[in-house]
Amino acid sequence: MNMRTFKEFDLEEVLLRNLRNNRFELLYEIQAIVIPKILKQDSLVFLSPVASGKTLAYAVPLINQALRNRELKVLLLFPTVELLNQTMKVFQVLLKDTNLRLINLFNDSNYETGGFFFGTPEKAKKMVPESFDTIVMDEVDFMVQDGFLDDLKTILQKPFKQYIFLSATIPEEVFVLLKKLTHVNLKRVVQKKTIGFTISRYLVNLKHQKRSEVLKTLLKQEHFYKTVIFVSDLKQLKLLAQSLQELDFKFFMIHSDLPLNERKNQLDRILKGEFDLVLVSDALSRGIDFSEVTNVISYDFPRNLAFVEHRLGRTGRHLDGSFYQFYDDEDLKRIERLKDYHTYVLLEYKSNGTFLKKTHRVFKNKPHDPRLQAALKKIAQQRPVKKVRPNYKKKIQKQKERVIKNYRDKMIKDKIRQSKQKEK
Repeated sequence: MNMRTFKEFDLEEVLLRNLRNNRFELLYEIQAIVIPKILKQDSLVFLSPVASGKTLAYAVPLINQALRNRELKVLLLFPTVELLNQTMKVFQVLLKDTNLRLINLFNDSNYETGGFFFGTPEKAKKMVPESFDTIVMDEVDFMVQDGFLDDLKTILQKPFKQYIFLSATIPEEVFVLLKKLTHVNLKRVVQKKTIGFTISRYLVNLKHQKRSEVLKTLLKQEHFYKTVIFVSDLKQLKLLAQSLQELDFKFFMIHSDLPLNERKNQLDRILKGEFDLVLVSDALSRGIDFSEVTNVISYDFPRNLAFVEHRLGRTGRHLDGSFYQFYDDEDLKRIERLKDYHTYVLLEYKSNGTFLKKTHRVFKNKPHDPRLQAALKKIAQQRPVKKVRPNYKKKIQKQKERVIKNYRDKMIKDKIRQSKQKEK
């Protein structure tokens, strides 16, 4: 593919201007492949890795179609309200000065004229009698496998002129099911090559120890910057939150049981980076671009092993990241399947509360920055005026850890800032 910028497509000038004003100029691989197909009104299923530009891959050609046919009605479905709202924000900046309608089905029931209609399967199934031209299902594998199948069958009973399904993982059985439900010749587009930054992957062997204790040890030893922890079971998620309250971490917890307004407020604060630690359920592993996340911890395995890729995809977006998968003996079969696809470094938890030495580290124990070394040396040279006070050594060690953490945080923020400047 020689197409490298959006200018190389036959797009309306107002759309090109909005792309340019929002620093969307260079094409990602999946965009270069998918955009011409959607412009030709092909129906397709496309999958590519997380953070590979899937949203613009369908948003740009659909907006261009709507600019040329203002009666066009597009139904866009998402598994969660959070992903819906995030995607609507992308459309909002691209629709500036176009006078095209953007409708959230949770707030507006006026769908008599053309526009883009955003909803969840449960909300949209009530609108099936209405006529739509195009349907988009983001994270379609999650919707099919997580209780939305009956709603999708109801929605797809009515034919559409164009079908667009996408995700980072779409098993063969889901693709076959979609072909059966739509009765059209769905084209499949697959991008396997990852882009962006490196994600180091670790397998954490619990050795029959309590997961919460192993997690606390890992958090204390690694001095993480911004971390997301995924837990499949809601009860375990709440228990873990109680257990972590004794640690000096500012953390948020977000899950499906929270009232919608509270979920929105929590997510807004998370996306602004007001956290050290976030505890979430798997629904939030889908499409949400958490700000500045450097580490993801998979506290247990998701119901579907393929969803591991969605969990780890919350890091490695603006700088290199790390992913930690906890496991015990009952997970060995899953571990073998993971190791078939990627290289992992093994961490074994020891009974004395430490981990066996890793083959490599994201950060070295003793960074060689002269300013940091001088600060640590100054702490080490502190002497009590009289006799040594109780816990003196512990206090000195905590001071050192605080200095190192502040140093690492600054280095990470600098890398993120440089990365964002390059993107612009």
